Amino acid sequence: MFVTRPLSLFKTSPEAVSELLPEGPNSGYLVTTDEEWENEARSCGGLFKDKRIKDFPFPQNRILTVEYSEYHGQHWMFYHDKVLFVPVIGQPLSANMYYVIMAQGKYKGQACSCSKEEDKSTYCFCNHIRDIKPRPLDFSNIYQQVLIKRCGKAQFVASSIASDGYAPRFLRRKGWRVYASSSQQIPLHDVNGVDIAVRNPHPSSDFPISNTRSMSVVMGGWHCPFMFIKEEDTTVKGQMERSPFYEMTLERFWEQIFACENSYSGQENVVAINTSVKMEVVRLFGEEEVRTEDIRVGDGWVWFRIQKSGAKRNVGLSLPMLESMRVEAKRGDWVEREEREVRIERVDEFKGDGGWSRYGSYVLVDRFVLKRMDGSLVLICDFRHTHQLQAKWE
Repeated sequence: MFVTRPLSLFKTSPEAVSELLPEGPNSGYLVTTDEEWENEARSCGGLFKDKRIKDFPFPQNRILTVEYSEYHGQHWMFYHDKVLFVPVIGQPLSANMYYVIMAQGKYKGQACSCSKEEDKSTYCFCNHIRDIKPRPLDFSNIYQQVLIKRCGKAQFVASSIASDGYAPRFLRRKGWRVYASSSQQIPLHDVNGVDIAVRNPHPSSDFPISNTRSMSVVMGGWHCPFMFIKEEDTTVKGQMERSPFYEMTLERFWEQIFACENSYSGQENVVAINTSVKMEVVRLFGEEEVRTEDIRVGDGWVWFRIQKSGAKRNVGLSLPMLESMRVEAKRGDWVEREEREVRIERVDEFKGDGGWSRYGSYVLVDRFVLKRMDGSLVLICDFRHTHQLQAKWE
């Protein structure tokens, strides 16, 4: 999961590119163009805008155009490829390592892949490197990661992270330039992960027992590139067009696990609880809970399935993304257990004056909410703190 940093920050504080990863090994930074950068990009008294990206890091809230030229006979030929550069997870911005996602044409939404030594061929007594077609991103495949370097004023060249790899021709050719598109902006708002000041808050207990949950406290937010999420009924092209990034928020609240009214049977000051609570609960599209048997793991993904009106709907989360959620929940004092359900057996005693008529028991919940950029809900994942309970009496 990624937090954001404004591009202008790296001009005033160049050392910021080496900033440690915000949320551990499965996290990273997204860079956004801001008003200060826009103002600096204007030239000739503000009449023209210099659209070139002259240095690192590359921004993620713009579709970028890679331009390179070749001399053929008496003419220069100019080539343009629209792409989205996304920093490789687990790497600081100073590493200049990127996934390169095609942003136009038949391969839109797919990641550029590096050729291998075995992809070389001989043509006219010369070795020729055959480019590999883009394919959906496999975040564990180092052949889909490139290292980019400067090779002149506002010029770049890329190489494969793999020792026997070769970047696609339009990236490995020295001297390509990068231009930011004014018309293809991605509305990424600022997110900063978890606010340390409110990492472990206890939501207000001031709510009636008739409510099954308290008001939520929002603890943090992230952006997630679409390549780390799969919606099975959508192609990667359609997914990128609809939501190139997803928004993840973390909130905390009290949720009711048991409630009763006073029966006035002689034990009116004591309530015994004996109920089961699931440690983790996943819901898709704001609808029903995903059953345990409808969760499957394979090839670096965790798939969740629901069936509605005879149709199956599936959402996949990459393992690094799910692991980031678990790590963050544990930082918030969630305790992972082997069993999926925990039996809650306890006795609460009313110690107030004047008696009571209603009782409710509540568990503390950390909820991750995943939405598309248009605000539509995709997934909810609850982590229940079964060791943190609260009793309420009325």
